[in-house]
Amino acid sequence: MVKKPLLAVVALVMVATGCGGSSDSEELAQVRAELDALKEQVASTTVPTTTIPTTLAPLLGDHWHSIYDIYVCTGPEAGTWRQKIVVERDPNGIHTHGDGLIHIHPFNSITIGDGATLGNFFDAFGGYISDSAIKLDTGEVIEEGFDCGGQPAVLTVARFDSQDRKREPQLYTADLAGIRFLKNLEAFTIAFVPAGETPLPPRKERYTFLETVDPRALISDAPVLDLPTTTSG
Repeated sequence: MVKKPLLAVVALVMVATGCGGSSDSEELAQVRAELDALKEQVASTTVPTTTIPTTLAPLLGDHWHSIYDIYVCTGPEAGTWRQKIVVERDPNGIHTHGDGLIHIHPFNSITIGDGATLGNFFDAFGGYISDSAIKLDTGEVIEEGFDCGGQPAVLTVARFDSQDRKREPQLYTADLAGIRFLKNLEAFTIAFVPAGETPLPPRKERYTFLETVDPRALISDAPVLDLPTTTSG
């Protein structure tokens, strides 16, 4: 926005100083008037600046914790909770210790800021989450669309705030792998429920565990990196 007026100023200066300009006094006076106007325009122009976010949290060195729980409906107002993820594999800094918590402490650029996602958590233990299915560390794949009390189940993620449990959750049914961890002490229910239904918050014991145990001390002596595979014989 500033470059064009500056170029015009240079051109007018050349004309005003005789660099190819007319010697006519009226034309020279007009050029000088335009030059003065352009100088004022340049002086009053605010140069646009790029807005840089004040934080791209979580950053390297941050150590956040979020609760998660997985719910699968079986009928009207009925369902089952899946067990905790126990595989602790962690290539980039988002993992679990089999404790019902997601530990978010990036140790490379892949999982800072926009990279701190639910998808990266699932990837870490060898599973996945799409907009219609999840794969758990057991190898179980759960896909939406099955009967849920006469209605098809829809994969829905609810974001709760463990520090303000009265706050209404945010609900997601699209771009689930891209859901970001936004701060410390969040809570997520990954649920298969009828369309439009709000998933239940995680079970109370998950909150209790977060509140009573220092998660920074939860480092396994012998972490489970892969579940044993079974073969039929």
